Parts: sequence; C-alpha cells; structure tokens
Amino acid sequence: METGGTSGFCSRERALEVLLQYEQRDAFLNLLLASSLESSGLDRRDRAFVTELVLGTVRMKQALDHAAGQFSARPMGDLDAAVRWLLRMSVYQALFMSVPDHAVCDTAVEVARARRGQGAAGYVNGVTRSLLRSRDSVRWPDRLREPLPFMEVALSHPRWVVEMWSRELGTDRALSLCSADNEPRPLVLRCNLNRITREELALHLLECGMVVEPGRLSPEALLVKGSGGVVNLPEYGDGLFSVQDEGAITVGRLVGPEPGMRVLDLCAAPGGKANHMAELMRDSGEVLAVDKSETRLELVASAARRLGHETVGTRCIDAT
Repeated sequence: METGGTSGFCSRERALEVLLQYEQRDAFLNLLLASSLESSGLDRRDRAFVTELVLGTVRMKQALDHAAGQFSARPMGDLDAAVRWLLRMSVYQALFMSVPDHAVCDTAVEVARARRGQGAAGYVNGVTRSLLRSRDSVRWPDRLREPLPFMEVALSHPRWVVEMWSRELGTDRALSLCSADNEPRPLVLRCNLNRITREELALHLLECGMVVEPGRLSPEALLVKGSGGVVNLPEYGDGLFSVQDEGAITVGRLVGPEPGMRVLDLCAAPGGKANHMAELMRDSGEVLAVDKSETRLELVASAARRLGHETVGTRCIDAT
C-alpha cells in the first residue's frame, strides 16, 4: 500500500488528529473516526488506510509501545502526546501493514515537523529509522516460557484479561482468543427489520457497488466490503440500518425481548443494543437506556430518532 506524497501526509495527519482526540476526550473511537473521515475530503483508498491505521494502532498499542521503546532514548510515557502517537503509527505500519519504509518514515517526519517543529521531527526520524533497520530484532516475551507476558505485550491485551482467560479457559485457549481478538473486524450492518428485509437492503448496497454477504450469527446482519462511508448513504439516514458488530447484535437476540416488555440497558451508549432491542420488540413496550454521560446519551437518542423508535428513553445515571 503506497501512501506517500501529499496524500500520505494528509492521511497520517488525519489519523493522528483522531488518535489525539480519542486520548483527550470522552468519546467513542469509531464515532470520532467516522466524523473525521466524513469531512476529510480523502478518497476511498485513503479513508480505508486511515481507518486501518487508527483502529490498528489503538488495538495493538501495548505491542507498539514495547517495540518503539527499544529504539527510543526516552520512555514512551514521557513523550509529547503527538510524538508518542506518531511513533505508534509508524511502528504499526512497519510491523502490520504493507507500507514501504520510505513512506513510513518520510511522512511521519513531515507530520512531526508540522505539529511540533524540527526537534520533534528529528527524534521521530531517528527512532523510526532505527526500528525499520532492526525490526526483525525486536525482543518479545517468549510464547512458551512466558505466555502471560506474551499475551499482554505481543498480543496487546490487558494483564487482567489474560490472567482471567488463562485461569478460566487454560493457557492455550487464552492464546487463541488473544490472537483471534486482534484480527481486523469486518464491517457489519444491522438491518432494521421493521423497515426493510435483509435481502432488500443487500440489493440496495449491491447497486452501490459494494460486496455484501449475510451474517452468520444473526438474521439481520450483513457483512460489507468496499463501502467507503456507509453513514453517508441515504439508506442510513432513512433508518434502514445501523453499524454494529455481529457479536453485539447476538446479545440482543440472546436477551430475546418481546413486544410490550420493559427493558433496562445499563451503560447503554452509544445505543446499539438498546435500539436493536426496540426493533426486536417492534417498538412496542419500553427500553430505558442508562448511561452516566449526557453527551453519550444523546447518541442513543439520536439513533432512536433516525431509526424511528419511540420506545427508547434515556436517563443519565451512574449505574454503580
């Protein structure tokens, strides 16, 4: 994936801004990313690059810090936030993406210079070049002798998670889970079955040039490729679908709400499950979505308005 030149600079500058906002604000990464890309002016290819770079950098953050720290004279936690995220982005491209080395380094230096001046650019240049030269010599915990540190660092999972999974499932299954957990997720749309069938929505998307296949775990799920920005589609604005991981869709199915029921959803923002349960109840009954953030609750209410759900209400409460 060649992303050098002006396009490469703009893509990485956009990715860095999303990551900085994610660290500084109480916001959902996927919503920050979608909002930023909507106003970016980037073409579909560059938007896809930014999406992978942002999501991958956050997903593999612990591994990236571990690798970058072996070539940085200063601890990662002591670096300026923009420099720290730039280095993480560079390591992610070097280790997990098919980006030419010159594009990784040159664009990182350009963004560092634009953001923090020549001193930061020199530091990013030195660390990035050292890593690119010696990436095969990065030291990782041994998978067999140190399985918990390996899962925590190389597979980038919180220590408490790998300890819990190892205790409850055994080390081999915990390793398998951590590896699978790092696979890129497909884009999944949840069809609003109260307004359109899955087959009808699939035809709409196929006409837009997308690759569509039915989900495997739930009857309202569609797996989509080549989508660009699905929130810009008229079908989204008309409330015909929502973007939601298929595992999360399955939760609503397991709860099994029926028309007329009362459902309480704690920690509900941004509202995917609450609104899905309203759909399963055919908008008959009551779904009370509770969250401690007024700002996040507006996302729940906004989704309910778009989808046409009158049964979804919100309350700002700390569930603890």
